[in-house]
Amino acid sequence: MRPTTVALALAAVAALVPATADAKELASARACDDDGCRTITDKRTLRAMEGGAPTSAPATGAPFHRVRMTVKVPGDKNHAYTMVYVPAHGLMRFPGEFGDYDWLAATPRAKRALDRLVRGLEPLPARRLRGVGEKEPTAQVHKVVPAPAAGDDDDGGFPWTLLLIPAGLALAAAGTWRVTKSRAARTGADGPLARQRLS
Repeated sequence: MRPTTVALALAAVAALVPATADAKELASARACDDDGCRTITDKRTLRAMEGGAPTSAPATGAPFHRVRMTVKVPGDKNHAYTMVYVPAHGLMRFPGEFGDYDWLAATPRAKRALDRLVRGLEPLPARRLRGVGEKEPTAQVHKVVPAPAAGDDDDGGFPWTLLLIPAGLALAAAGTWRVTKSRAARTGADGPLARQRLS
């Protein structure tokens, strides 16, 4: 299951029913800097972090934090993933498909919970935030034109251009033969120099 799908599914479950031992739920959230880490395991705060709505990427970078989220899966091993939190924009970034990113706008409640997690931690510099700005334009196919079928052309579909290949080769061979014969006439046994030698 994709991390964004996990986050959105957890948010929906948390909003509809209270967390139980049988439901998937966030078990912890951890953020770090060079001096150490802070981990939150309080269920109420963790549930608040799950609120967000899909949005576009920010136009510019800003300082950010990496947050390690661990999801408790009853009857299975825990699922962990890393998201990015950008406090200045109030955005969360998740890994998407094909190397892309998915962005969520944090709800006010989620922003308060995430701010509590990263408070006092040194953020990573804005220049290292990936996935911001407009996406590179990609080539798109607008129309596919099939090759003409036999009989669709005015000339009945016969590939007349193929006849130009042997014709060109024949002309080239004829030209080479004439040049060779001309040289032989000037210097060979039938030429004037040969007749002078024989006389």
